[in-house]
Amino acid sequence: MLKTLKSKIALVAVAALSAGLLSSTSAQAAGAAVDADKLNLTQAGSTLVATNAAGADTAKARVGAQTIVISEATALQAASDYDLYLTTAAAGAIAESNTVVLTGVSATNATAGEESAISAGAADYGLAGLSAGKALKVNVPDGATTVGAVTFTTGSLTAGTWNLIADTTPGTANTNGLVIATITVYNVGAPSTVSFDQVGRTQIAATATDSSLVASVKDSAGRSTFLRGSE
Repeated sequence: MLKTLKSKIALVAVAALSAGLLSSTSAQAAGAAVDADKLNLTQAGSTLVATNAAGADTAKARVGAQTIVISEATALQAASDYDLYLTTAAAGAIAESNTVVLTGVSATNATAGEESAISAGAADYGLAGLSAGKALKVNVPDGATTVGAVTFTTGSLTAGTWNLIADTTPGTANTNGLVIATITVYNVGAPSTVSFDQVGRTQIAATATDSSLVASVKDSAGRSTFLRGSE
């Protein structure tokens, strides 16, 4: 009787331990800590004019290749892996025809192990049917809490709206995609000329007063454009 009771207690303990291990694994599943507010566009070092917001960020850019920097608002948990895509489609509709190649990947403020975990995508962990380089895999190593800032360069972007999407279930069908930023690309070039609504002003009064001028910035084709970065 005592032997049977001890056996039952042992089995219950093993079952409880197994359940605990399974629960722990589930809590650390890929993408468990990733949401739109934990991944933000960073202005410094990028070619975007970025605005952080609750949920998806917004940005504007001029046509052509872009350098994009993403930082973490809060530290991610170990195994919070995600794939990044830049597409003209909505989450869940990513395809070869609406994505762009991502290159020049690097990570800062990260350990050497974490930096080596960041790489340009390939077919084995990108979505089926996509060319190599159309996914950016961010793999947070076990025991790590952050990968720091991730910088990458895009292929040439055409005018229109582009979505930067984080797929929180890497290597699977894109059913868990989060739009972390919407980038509006304008068909304009770099600033070439600037003009003002006033030729000049002369201070007459003894006390200086503030005044303002309206500047119009245009590219070499005469189209209204905008400044970015340190321009």
